[in-house]
Parts: sequence; C-alpha cells; structure tokens
Amino acid sequence: LTGRLRPRPRHALALVLLAPILFFALQRGLGKGDSDSMRVEVMKSSLRAFASRPLLGCGPDAFLLAFRRHKTYGFIRLAGNTSVVQSSAHNDLIQAAVTLGLLGLLAYAWLLWALAARLRRLLAGSAADGRPAAIAAALLGLFVQAKFNPVPPSALALAALMAGLVCRGSKSLSPAASRAAASLAAVFCAACALLLARFCAADRMFRQGQRIVNTTALADPSFMGGVNDLRRASELNPWLIDYLSQRCDVMFRVSGFASKEQGRQLIERALTLTEDGLRLHPGNPTAHELRATALALLSSRFDADRLAE
Repeated sequence: LTGRLRPRPRHALALVLLAPILFFALQRGLGKGDSDSMRVEVMKSSLRAFASRPLLGCGPDAFLLAFRRHKTYGFIRLAGNTSVVQSSAHNDLIQAAVTLGLLGLLAYAWLLWALAARLRRLLAGSAADGRPAAIAAALLGLFVQAKFNPVPPSALALAALMAGLVCRGSKSLSPAASRAAASLAAVFCAACALLLARFCAADRMFRQGQRIVNTTALADPSFMGGVNDLRRASELNPWLIDYLSQRCDVMFRVSGFASKEQGRQLIERALTLTEDGLRLHPGNPTAHELRATALALLSSRFDADRLAE
C-alpha cells in the first residue's frame, strides 16, 4: 500500500491461476462442500428477492423477510428442513441490493469509491507516514471479509472511525472547538461503553439461562434460576428477538406440566410478552409466530374463543 512493493503483471497472473486450486484444496481439506453450496443457494435466493423489488429493495435490515419468501428448494434440501433461514446474504453488495434496491446499491458503491479515492490520494502524498497505509490495510481487509460474511456492528463502528480519520479536512480547529469535539467524543464513547456493557451482560445471562433450561429437569431447583436468567436477559436487551423467543419457549414448555391455573397464567404472561415483542419488532416473523403460538396454546387448553384471533 505504501508503494514499496510493486507486484509485476506476471505475479498477478500467477495469483489468478493459483486461486482456484487453492480454493478447491481448502474446500476439500476443511470439508466445506455443503457450506459453500448453501452460500450459492443464498445468492440465488437473493437474486430472486432483488428481482421482486429492484428499485427500493425490501427495506433496511429486512433480508430475513425476503429470504423466507424467496429461498430456493436447493437451500431447503441442503439445510435438511424448511425452518432454516438466513438473516444475511453473507455479501455486503448483495445485502445492499436486496434490502436497499438499486438506488441504495449505487449509493453504497459511491461511498466505497469515494473512500478508496481518498485513501489513494493520502497514500500517494504521504509515503513516509505509515498511518494512512495501516488504516487502508485494515479497511481493505474488512472490505474483503464483507464479501463472505456479515460484519459485526463493533467492526463497522471501528471502520466508521477509521474512515472519518482519513476523510477529515485539512483545516485545523480552534483550541475551543477541539476541546468541545473531544468532550463530545468522550461522552459518546462513554455512552457506547455503557450500552455495550449492558448488552454483554444480557448475552452472558442468556447463554447461562439457555444452558440451564436445556440441560436441567423441571424439578431441579436450578431450573428456575435459568428461567430468571432468561428474564433478565430479555429485560436488559429487549431489542433482540432471540432472547424473547427462548423465554417464551420455556414458558410454553413449563405450562404443559403445571396445574391448569398456573399453566393458564404462564401462557397469558407469554402472550403479554409477545405483544411487547410485536411492538418492538413489527416486521419480524418470529414475533408474529410467538404470538400465534401463545394464542393457539391458550385456545386449545383454556379458551377456545381465542383460536380465531
């Protein structure tokens, strides 16, 4: 990136010729045949979804909804059942095309092009400074990784900071403005740290509660401890539907072994939780499925009038 290494055309040609051989060797050595085949089917499903809404896409963060509607029979065959879904295209360009449409894809491509052009100018004008080259290498690695797997939000946040550093203007701020900007940045970082700590605590409780309720008998005293861990996890992070889904599933399971009145109370409590889930996740099919399950259990065991609802 700094220009010290200048690969010749024959080196690039050798890499192009060796890349397929290396790919198939890794595929055979790691046993990734089915996984790679599923990626191909995900791409086919993504192309179907894009063709159905080519201009504006299916909406931000709505790839799961589009995939459920357009997934191929080949994906179902490889997955082994119809309930397996994908929440990401495992490729940022395809993800942008499906969720944001052609207009969003063009905007995303322009953003990448503008960032690449800025990095190229910096590298050409600061050969002695290694910082632009380090940032460019990190962003390039993230760019390549995004073509095969979804990028975690933490990595995206760090990439945004790096992009901001390389795209900043050359004009210096006054001392007062610099102090104000530093203070705002410190407050923002502190708020992000607190939110991250809350999410980490929720994830730890969720994993601990999930392990307990899935490996412990109902009569075991520690089972309720696992239930309480799941409750705390969903309260700390109500924006993640997986926490609510696991908590409701446990309530559905326990209701079948409790007394009639206790079972009714559990299902009604789960129904109330699913209403909160629908309020936070109105477009998520899992939230609707949880509410439908709660209504079906309530109508089949206690109140037949709720079946139509």
